[in-house]
Amino acid sequence: MALEPGKTLEKAIRVIDRAFRYASTHYWLGFGALWGLCQNDGIVPDEDFDCCVYYGSDWKRIRKSFEAWGYTLSKAMLNDADPDNIVYCGFNKEGWPHICVSFWYLHNGIRYYCHDQNRDLRPGEVKVPGSGYFFKGIPEFFVKDESMFKRVEWPGIQQNFKITVPMLPALDYLYPCWPYIKQRYLIQHNEIDKDKSISVYRHGAISPYMVHVDSMNQWNDAHYIQQELAKGEAKWKVVLKQMRTK
Repeated sequence: MALEPGKTLEKAIRVIDRAFRYASTHYWLGFGALWGLCQNDGIVPDEDFDCCVYYGSDWKRIRKSFEAWGYTLSKAMLNDADPDNIVYCGFNKEGWPHICVSFWYLHNGIRYYCHDQNRDLRPGEVKVPGSGYFFKGIPEFFVKDESMFKRVEWPGIQQNFKITVPMLPALDYLYPCWPYIKQRYLIQHNEIDKDKSISVYRHGAISPYMVHVDSMNQWNDAHYIQQELAKGEAKWKVVLKQMRTK
């Protein structure tokens, strides 16, 4: 169900920005929420916010910050090679949008995120995922340092606070030919004219840089990583061809 501009979305934006600032952590908006902001008149296609931070950010401090706003940890995926760090966590608060936080891992010029695709952690668990780690990535250039980001207001909301987004969203790497760009809404006075909405097919995030590792130690195996990248690129090309023929 789409999350429309209004009080709920406005409160979530305020909490996200202030929580990361309190945690002294650089963050940026990503995935469906970023697409909603950039291409969909501020309407988030699903009811969560995907936030991104650099791998190695203090996740316990981030957790404490969100808990101060009434959120609870839904799950966290530990790095089996470095238990002090995680690659993903999520936060819940009843009646509020779910917050997903991906810790972007740098390897050979690509920033990889490991999301919750297999959902093999139970609510509240902090552990190594049993199915391994499924990574997708974009070239580091798009999120290299804080100069690559800007702070913007949210379309459709009267506000005087902002949220951090990449200046170059790189959504084409994650949503190839995503037809969701065709879904447009007319927003007037924070109200959505339902007659102007169009339902279209939406494909999930996919990248030409895809890697599965059973253990984070496998990032040290250059031959294995190259094999995984070759398979990931092949999948990307198939999806790209399918999307272009729709």
